[in-house]
Amino acid sequence: MKSKTGRAPYGPVSLAGACAAFVLFAVTAPGAAAQDFPSRTLTIVVPTGAGGGMDLLGRFAAAQLSQRLQQSVVVENKVGAGTLLGTETVRNASPDGYTLLVGGSSNMSLNPGLFKNIRYDAINDFIPVGYLVEYPMVLVARKDFPASNFRELRDLVSASPGKFNYASAGAGTGQHVWTELLFKDIGLNVAHIPFKGSAGAYIEILAGRVDFMMDNISAAQPHIRAGSIKPIAVSSTFRAAQLPDVPTIDENGVKFEAISWMGIFAPKETPRDVIAKLTKELETIRQSPELKTFVERNGGRRSEIAGDQQRASYLANDLQKWKTLIERHDLVMQ
Repeated sequence: MKSKTGRAPYGPVSLAGACAAFVLFAVTAPGAAAQDFPSRTLTIVVPTGAGGGMDLLGRFAAAQLSQRLQQSVVVENKVGAGTLLGTETVRNASPDGYTLLVGGSSNMSLNPGLFKNIRYDAINDFIPVGYLVEYPMVLVARKDFPASNFRELRDLVSASPGKFNYASAGAGTGQHVWTELLFKDIGLNVAHIPFKGSAGAYIEILAGRVDFMMDNISAAQPHIRAGSIKPIAVSSTFRAAQLPDVPTIDENGVKFEAISWMGIFAPKETPRDVIAKLTKELETIRQSPELKTFVERNGGRRSEIAGDQQRASYLANDLQKWKTLIERHDLVMQ
């Protein structure tokens, strides 16, 4: 199926082409008068349910934008087919700046390589208006697991292929894809046990019936502090401020980085002056002490991605990185 631009929904990503197209759009697209925007309520579509990371960011961004734009901004949780339904909703929305999307690593970087029949093109159907936050993941184990760091875990699992398992919030989620790619990339045979959401996964690992899971630090940290689960390694190349004593996977001799990033996206044909106004406001929000407090409280850090070309190139690079690994390890889903 093709996107509304006539391009295939995903395929080999040309970084130069993606950046050139974005920059060309920024200087040539026709626009409405920015001073008239917004004149009515804006909607930020969150493609996941209430209470998760995307939802929290969407509500934070809505409150901040509403204050800065002096206009109502509402959040709509559009749940279905993972993050596909909500993302497709914004792709098909009127490109006028009034319908925006919380985009992140799951729907913009992982899905294009993960699903064969995806009905949107992350590069050609959307404009990254502003990246706001990024969260490292943490690999945790049941509290009585007989390994305390990633090297020990690797040796133990390698010696007993097929004996151990890991939980996720469901097939195709970042928890599933990143854990599977990590283990497959270093030749470990670990069984995947998918649940319908993180709650079920935590019940099982806390009960000691599941060996591992990978999740964002904000969700895992209370259980780590309580001693109910054991932190093994974080997925960033930097140590997380919230878990300063937990080494990175990279420090354990394995080249692997998985960052859960999130920001605000608009349909590609949104007028350039509307995009410019939204980008200006989101950039102010990105640099605000309020965002710093929000993201650090939830286990992450604010994004350092700014500028039209950097936003475009970051998405193209991240999408291609995961698409290559997904195809290499045969994780493509129907």
